[in-house]
Amino acid sequence: MGNIPVQYIGYGAAGAMAVCFIIFIWSFILCILKAKKTEFEGKKNTVIVSLGCIVVALASWGFNLGWLRFVMTLLSVPFIYCSIFFIVNIVAGKYKGNCAILKWCNILYCATFVVANVLYPDVAGTVSGVGDTYFLFGLVKNHPCIPTVQTVAEVVLVIHALLFVAQLVLVGMAKNTDEVPAVEEKEEVAEVVEETSEVSEEKEEVEESEIKE
Repeated sequence: MGNIPVQYIGYGAAGAMAVCFIIFIWSFILCILKAKKTEFEGKKNTVIVSLGCIVVALASWGFNLGWLRFVMTLLSVPFIYCSIFFIVNIVAGKYKGNCAILKWCNILYCATFVVANVLYPDVAGTVSGVGDTYFLFGLVKNHPCIPTVQTVAEVVLVIHALLFVAQLVLVGMAKNTDEVPAVEEKEEVAEVVEETSEVSEEKEEVEESEIKE
């Protein structure tokens, strides 16, 4: 680090922030397009709840900003993470009205998203080394309970990841059940059309026979 000119470090940081900004804009546009494209009952409430959770998570991220969150921000982790969270809620919202399990999975998914972000601690860096350790929007600093809180936050993150997988599975199952009635409906329509055509053909034959007589 001592052999690297300071201006190059500045250029690198500026480039990283530019990439983060581009990814943030791309993620924001992707979320808007997904929300507009997907229509379902209760869409407005789903969008409001999702955005509320994201605002709380980003506020916590900013107030708890330390070395870990700083590096993850440079890697655009929070933007990608929030985009995935929003899109999963939109997709799940389309099917959770017909599936109670999916509905509860989505509620717990949102809750664990907020809790994990608010509770997970971070460490501030100083010139001499490690600085304060804090969590809960930076309000609790250097408290003896921080190791326990970090363990709880990590467990919540694992549960959050499992709920993510569970929702994908349940959405896939819901899609399959929706496709089966659609196929059956098409087959029924085809049968009705076929029967109608047969009746019309029989009617034409009867009329032709009457004309000949």
